[in-house]
Amino acid sequence: MLYRPRLPEVIARLVDDPAAEWQRLLDAIAAARQEIEALHRHALGQVGREEAAIFEAHLLFLEDPTTLDAARATILAESLNAEAAWQRETEALAATFAELEDAYLRARAADIEDVARRVLRRLMGVAPPALNFAAPSVLIAADLSPSDTARLDRAQVLAICTELGAATAHSAIPVSYTHLDVYKRQGRGSAAAVAAAVAAAEQGMKDTIPLQARKGRASYLGERSIGHQDPGATSSYLILNALLEAIGE
Repeated sequence: MLYRPRLPEVIARLVDDPAAEWQRLLDAIAAARQEIEALHRHALGQVGREEAAIFEAHLLFLEDPTTLDAARATILAESLNAEAAWQRETEALAATFAELEDAYLRARAADIEDVARRVLRRLMGVAPPALNFAAPSVLIAADLSPSDTARLDRAQVLAICTELGAATAHSAIPVSYTHLDVYKRQGRGSAAAVAAAVAAAEQGMKDTIPLQARKGRASYLGERSIGHQDPGATSSYLILNALLEAIGE
């Protein structure tokens, strides 16, 4: 399945009632908050508290007072529509994070963009793109946001191939979870489930070799990262393999 979500272009326009436009933005943010909270609850049950914590960060970005105050001031002072004001301020916030020296904080720019798109969809009346599969499939995408990943039915995803995402542990972990879930439902035992996860993680690890790292410390190498196995994906494989060996002892 080829996944290429697109939002319509945001057109800046003047509005007759700036106060009502500000309320439109608040309503969209409230709806986005409910969606993120639902994703957080879903992720808690699927991947655990540590991985689900990213959506707690999304809520913080969504309700960042500096961004909200700036968007409100822009709407009221310029009589600008909510879409254009929100996009302007969130793009500025994402650009600030993208310029930080710390690799982890710099990568949070993508989370801000994810949150910004969610609110824009609400403002523009655009439904989130479907990620439903009629049969087990390989998902091909330019990139996947945390929100996209959380909505996946892991039992229907055989593999994930992204063009722009970082070649990190995230390339190996989702497919590993898929095999664990499938084997668990089939009642084939913990050892068989972990062995399948190890095989999937190993393949995910190898699949990072031809990729150029776009985020994280490996991104500093640029094209020189191509042809090298990603350390994060390798760590995921080694952890799962160590678990398999422990079960076998």
